[in-house]
This record gives sequence, structure tokens and C-alpha cells, in this order.
Amino acid sequence: MKLLISFSLMAMMACILAPLPFASSPTCQGQDLTGETIEYGIPDYSVRPWLKSDATLRAITFVDPDRGWAVGDRGVILASNSGGDHWESQHSPTDATLFDVQFVNARRGLAVGGYYSSDTQTSRGVVLTTANGGRTWQRLDTDLPLLRSLRVQADGSILAAGDFSTVHMASVFLSDDGGRTWLAANAPQIGRTQCLTGPADGPTTVLGSDGMVHQFATVLQGGTAVLADANLRSLHGEAQIRVAVGTAGTLYISDDGGQRWTTIAAANTAEANVDYAAATEVDGVVYAVGSPGNRIRRIQLNGHVEDAVPPTHAALRDIHFYDSQRGWAIGAFGTILATRDAGQTWRVQRGGDRRAAILVVGQHAADVPWSVVAHESLERGRRVVVGTLAASQPASGDPLQPDPDTLTAQVACGLGGGETFTWRLDASSTTADSLSIQNALQTYRPRLLVLSATIDSDHRRKWIQLASQAGVQRVMEPTAKASSEWALHSQALLPRTGALLADLLRDAAAVLQSSGQLAEDQYFRRTFDALNQSGRAINDPLDGFIASGPAELRAVENATSRHALQILQARGGEARMVDRMLADGDRNGSFLLRFKLTLSQTPAENRMRLARRVLQGCRQSNQPRLYRQSLRVVVEQLPDTPLGQWASVRLNAVQHSSEWEQLDRATTRREQRVQSASTPVQLSPFAQDDAPTIRPAGAVADLVVTPDYTPSHVVGSPEQYAQDNQPDLVWDFDPRVVLIRNADNPQLHSLDANAAAAPLDPLTSAGSQRGHWKQIIRQPSLHAWGRLLDPSTETALAVRRTPQRPYLDGRLDEACWTTAAAWETPEGYTVRFAYDAQHMYWSATGPGPEHGRGTPTATPQRTRDAKLDDVPRLTLKIDTNGDLATAFGLEVDRLGRTRDTCDGFSGWQPMWFVDTHEADGRWTVEAAIRRTDLSPLPPVVGSHWNVSVQTWQEDQDAWRQRLPRCDDWHAVQFQ
Repeated sequence: MKLLISFSLMAMMACILAPLPFASSPTCQGQDLTGETIEYGIPDYSVRPWLKSDATLRAITFVDPDRGWAVGDRGVILASNSGGDHWESQHSPTDATLFDVQFVNARRGLAVGGYYSSDTQTSRGVVLTTANGGRTWQRLDTDLPLLRSLRVQADGSILAAGDFSTVHMASVFLSDDGGRTWLAANAPQIGRTQCLTGPADGPTTVLGSDGMVHQFATVLQGGTAVLADANLRSLHGEAQIRVAVGTAGTLYISDDGGQRWTTIAAANTAEANVDYAAATEVDGVVYAVGSPGNRIRRIQLNGHVEDAVPPTHAALRDIHFYDSQRGWAIGAFGTILATRDAGQTWRVQRGGDRRAAILVVGQHAADVPWSVVAHESLERGRRVVVGTLAASQPASGDPLQPDPDTLTAQVACGLGGGETFTWRLDASSTTADSLSIQNALQTYRPRLLVLSATIDSDHRRKWIQLASQAGVQRVMEPTAKASSEWALHSQALLPRTGALLADLLRDAAAVLQSSGQLAEDQYFRRTFDALNQSGRAINDPLDGFIASGPAELRAVENATSRHALQILQARGGEARMVDRMLADGDRNGSFLLRFKLTLSQTPAENRMRLARRVLQGCRQSNQPRLYRQSLRVVVEQLPDTPLGQWASVRLNAVQHSSEWEQLDRATTRREQRVQSASTPVQLSPFAQDDAPTIRPAGAVADLVVTPDYTPSHVVGSPEQYAQDNQPDLVWDFDPRVVLIRNADNPQLHSLDANAAAAPLDPLTSAGSQRGHWKQIIRQPSLHAWGRLLDPSTETALAVRRTPQRPYLDGRLDEACWTTAAAWETPEGYTVRFAYDAQHMYWSATGPGPEHGRGTPTATPQRTRDAKLDDVPRLTLKIDTNGDLATAFGLEVDRLGRTRDTCDGFSGWQPMWFVDTHEADGRWTVEAAIRRTDLSPLPPVVGSHWNVSVQTWQEDQDAWRQRLPRCDDWHAVQFQ
């Protein structure tokens, strides 16, 4: 009776939660009821008209002195018939960012762009075409990835470039039929393309995201590397003279069509303190724009530099000249500038008086205070700019990973932000650090600066000092609840936006693939205030300021009715409902039925949010059985969404996982007797009497085999639902998906010598799994994936059988370690492995993680399954069946506390021993784990496992990535 009552209450709740009037419901793969493509990862609330009018513009072109077009964020397309004096918005069939636009005449034109899907971060491209000057734009159905650059050639063919495509095995593409079908360029060495340029009937110059410039006679004949500079960001030039520009004043000139390049060095620090975003050359003069946005630079080929200072506080993104006198520059907040005197003076045509009210700065995208961005941008209409620290390490060798700057810009745009930037650190010069910060403050001129909690103390002080000198009137930082002056509650109702603040933050987390802590309450205090004394509570971060004018404020249009607000208020109990459902567990199969009913009756726009919340709750409450059932429900009810696609692959991995077999069989019986702190701890089973004392990670009882009561008959397998879906080549050809789906297919992994030497299969025959597997392995741009999909003796780390067991004292002076092969991780750890009949041994030496804010609740020697989420720690993951999707995890912090899990679930309780040692600034972890806890059978000589060794900072979830990153893993081979 209680169960029936619960079902009735949930049914009533779901009936109340009717769809909001401004949302659409998906009916099939990729389309809504109107037939338009659904762009998962771009929420409806981020593309309302009042936000589109303020969107950053990223490309501009003119076909004559009067007619021109500009494109940018939120799918914005602007057109002018008056030389830019008046601009009108044209209807766009996409809400994704458009990065480039080209017109061959006043009627025929193309625009390209794209976005990253939520939950999977799959790169999706957008191609738009018009035959009537933009009065109507048509979206072409393609399987291309996100595109950043476009060129129309003299014969009418189209070149486009952007992210890497595993369908085409390239990042540069050619179309001979107006963009309906695409061929791959012969550029296997380029993983991600930043831009391309060149004349309509001549050679093409291509810039990769790694800073390599390649020259192509034709893109089908292959190219040659001609320049390398990691600072490069853009290429320009359609004649013999071509220009390459980038950060820190980087500028190169080529006068022979891109074959040879000469650098134009900055004459002084001021000239170097510019991050160029775009440039063009006209009659021997280079015009460059970027940030600081209050200058447009004229550079003579002899190196002479002149700056024009237009009246704007926005970073500029592109510059275009029709002839030697007339030009346009565009950028943040919809800014458009024009010149009629060869760049001597510039006047505002659109948006020039707009500026940022708030600057929000974080170390990384995941730790930006996104709640401030969402609340202040979407609900209060303030212009907010987001800054993150530029990557200190080289770009990822995995072209399947999203571009971090593009991903951050998409999330900021989704939360109503107007602009993003990166700030840099220079280990060799503190002056360079200051210039980078000054650059941002000078560009945007904010009133309020909000810093994240993860910025280190030195740079935090530098930000505050330079902000006060630049005229910033207030600085706020996260703090504890007890000392807060301003709070943002995750369950706060945003009436103008028509959503809960937690909804916005979870949507952002789904794109970033960050932990759910983004959706927690956040508290802030003032650390600098030029207007009011800090220490008292405020209702608004701009309390005490003169009222914001149109330069900083946008006119917010209410998007919700009274009925919609009532629906949102009813949803305030959703979190408690999910918690109660998880707490009740799976008595008599009730969880599966309750979740199916609740999800099916939830409004379409909130289903993925609810499904993510339940899946995360299963992990947080450590219930793998409910997690597996939830995956089945998501596969059944959300098959055409990115979350449903991932759930299908994830469920397949779990069902065929050898690690989950161990998790299913293992039930821990914890010892009732608590050892006294003064009682000596039992050493390793193989330790000597005089061996140094080491700490066992914990003691467990014998493993107990328990039956699985999961009602597998209720929901079908993921394969059953996949058969009913339309094929998605972008997803199906992803190497990570191919690997997970075929991890248990030995024939796919074994390529004989003839197959390895055979030429690559053409795209038309690459549909076979074996053919596509071979293409991935042999593709130069995917070499990092090739070493994991087909590890060899040369690429895999040798794991040798040791006749002598190590003492496990953290010193690594035994022959077991001195003769072992070593793997150097990207974080600077030296990792070694060894094994014998009973144990697997591993060691890692590197820079120790900092002590976090977490306080041990027990003596470190006795703590097992410790709460390590709030402290930095070292994590070893072991993938025994080669799918990179499921793994065992062993975690250690500097206090010696440990945690062992399988995919984050603590039901797996192995016997393992660990000790740590610190000397000369280096931290060593040495451990042994019982082999039978990893695999019931001993490893076969020549077999492979995959391992990952990483440090995770406080509040970072080691299992947050939905799909594996090849940079995180390394193959090991038993010898």
C-alpha cells in the first residue's frame, strides 16, 4: 500500500510539472517538433533576443563597399547594406557560435561554426548557406565537427577546417557540391585546425592548434610544415603577403605566399603586451586587433608600429578591409568599428559604449564561480566577462578532447556571459604575469572583480592590487558561510530566467563534465571595497554603486508566466524526492519502477537534469546496483540525447567489465574489533622482521559471493534500443565508443602483418569495425589513441616479474625498482610496476600534492575508505580489460589515508599495503595489491593492462569524465 501511495504522489507531482511554454520537446534524433536541429549543450535560456543583441561577433566580410555580414555567438548573423552604418539581424537556423562567414557575391554565402554536446563533449559542426543574400539561411546536414575557418575557391569548391573528425580522419575538409558532401584533405598530421587562408586560386596555408603552419599546393596532395610557434592563434592573407599572429605580441610575415616566414619582434614591453586575435594586410600595412581592446595596431613591414585608440572597452576578434581605405573591426558585446581613412581613425557603428560590469576570474573552467555569472547575467542583465588561466602545458595530444577556450566560451555564453579571455603565468617573469592581468583589466574596465578560491595567494594579491589601481571598486571572493556577506543559494528561483539556479549550474557542469559541486550554495565576502566598509551583509554585489547604465546593463525580458513560476516552485522538492528514492533502495524492484515512472512524466526539458541527478546520487550513495538500473532507464527513455548515447555505451561497458565482476562479487564484512592505536599494525605478509614499518591500506574479510537480484527482465539491453535509432556517425566512429563496444572482441585487436601494411580503407568502406579500427591505429593525428588500441612492446611500459619482493618503505632502493622500466606522466611523476604470483607492485615519485583543507577524522594508519574529496591526493587507476571505461582506483593522500574503489564505488575492498616517503621535495608512494583482487587469473606474459596515475585537487572528482582521455592512460605489458 505504501508503494502505491508513493507512486500516486509522484504521478501527481509529474502532472504538475508540465513543460514550460518556451521549451520544445525532442521527438527524434536531432530535431524538435518544428523540424529544427536540437543543439544539446546550448540551453534555450541562453539564446533569447535580448542576449543575442549583445553577442560577441567573431567574423566579418564585405563583398562591396556597402554590403557586408558579421557572425558570432548564439548563431547571430548581422547584415548591412549601408557600409555598416545600419545593421539588421537575419534569421539563423542555429544557436551555436558561428566562427567564419564568406560570400562569393552579394547573393551566395556560407557560414560555419559549431558546439560541444553536453554529457559527451562530442564536437558538432554547423554549415549554413544562403542564395539570396541572407534573407533566408539553410542549415546543411553534415557529420562534420566544429568548424572555425572557411574559404571559397575559384572553382566554387569550399574548404572548411576545425576540430578533428573520426568520420573523415581529418580536420580540413573539401566540398565540391556547395557543402552537401565533404571529402577529407590529405593532412593526417594536423589534429585540430585553428584556421586556413590563401587566394581563391592558389596554395592554402593552414594553422594547427599546436602552432604548426602547413603549406598545401592543394589540400588533396598533402602539405609541408613551414613554421612552428606555440603562441600562434590566427592566419590571414589572400595574396602573396600573409600574416600569422598570436599571443604576447607574436607576429610573422610571409611575402611569398606562405613558404617562408619572418618574425617582426616587438620593440618594447608595451608592444609585446598584446594578444593578437586577427590581422590583415593592405598595401604593405598590417592591421592587427585583439586585446587590450582599446587599440587597433598598424604595423609597417619594416616593423614601425602605430596604435589607433577607438572608444571601446571590448576585445576585438576580427578585422576586414575592403580596400586600402575602408575597413571594419568587430568583437565583444556586438561591437563594430569602421574606418574610412586607412585605419587612422575609427568610429563606432554598433555597441561601442558597452562594457563589463563584472569580471569573474578562475584558475580553470571547472572552478569559476559560475553561479555569479548565471545570476548576474541572466537574471539581472549585467554584462559579465569570464577569465581562466591559460594552459601552462602544451595542448593535449588527443584531438578528440574539446578545445578548452572554446568550451569555456560556450559555457559562459550559455549562462548569459558576454565574453571570455585567458590570463597567463610566466615562471621566468613576474612582470609578464602583471602585464597579462593588466591587459584584462584595461580591456574590460569592470566595476566588480570576483576571484575563485583556487587562485594561488601570490596571484590573488596581484589581481587585487592591480584591480584597485585600474579603478575596480570592489573585489569579492568565496568564503565560508559564517563569514559571508553575499550568498547565492543553488535552489534559488530565478523568475526572469524561468529556472532554478541549480538547473543552470548543472547544465554547465554537463558541458564541462565537472563534478556536481558546481550546483552547491556559494558564499562570498569582500576583500577590497573602495566605496563601503566591508563586513556587513549585502543583497547585491554592486550595493552602494551608482545605478548601472545601458553600457553595463542589458534590458532583461521576462520569460516566464505565473504558471511557470508555480511549476518551478513545485520543483523545489525534487532533490528531496530523489534522495528519498535512493534511500529507500531497491526493495522488491521498487527503485526501477519509481525512476521509470518519474522520468517518463517529467517535462522533456528537465528529463536529462533529473537523470543526471539520479545517476550522481547513485554514486554518492555508493549504490552500484541502482546505478546500473538507472543507466538502463536512461537508455530506454532518452535514447536520442547525448546522455542516452553515453548511457548505452556505459551500460555496455559495465555489463562486460571484469572490474565490475569483482565489484559484484565482493561484499565487505568489516571487522567488529577496533584495534587500539597503540597496537602494532601487521606488516605486509612478506615483510621481514627488521623491515621498516609500513601501513596496510586496510584489512578485509574473505570475499563473499552474493547473488545479483537485479531484475534484468524489466528493461532491455542497450543494443536493443540502439537498433531503433538512426545512425550517428560522429558518435559511432569515435575511438572511445569503438573501444568500449569492442573491448571483449579479440579479433578486432589482432591485426596481422598484411592488414597492418595494407592501405587505409576509403571512407565508403570504413563502416566495418575492423577497417575503422585499423584507420584509428594508423592515423598520425590519433597516435596517442593508437598506442592504447594496439599497444606494442615499444610503446607499452614493461612490467617484469620480480623474484624478490620489495620492502614497501617508500625508498625504492630494491632491485625490483632499480631495474624496472619507468613512465613519466605529464604531471611529473615517475611510475614503475612489477609483479609476482601474489601481488602487483607500483610506485610513483613526483611533486607531492599540497595539504588540503580536509581534517583527518582518524589516525592516518587506521583510516580506510577515507573521505578524500576535500584533499589533494594521488590516484592510480587500473583497467584490466582494456576498455578504458571501467577501472579499479587506489587513492593516497600525504597523510597516508587511502581509498579503494571500482569506478568510484567502494564495494570493492582489496587487500593492499602502502607507504609514503618524502625527501628533497619529492614524494614517493610505494604499494602492493593482492593480485586476486585485480584478476582471478594471473596475468599472461605479453598481455596488456591500462593504468593511469594522476593527482586530483580538493573538490575534484577523479571519476567525472564520461569518456576516457588518452593522455590520462598508458598501456603496460607483462613480461
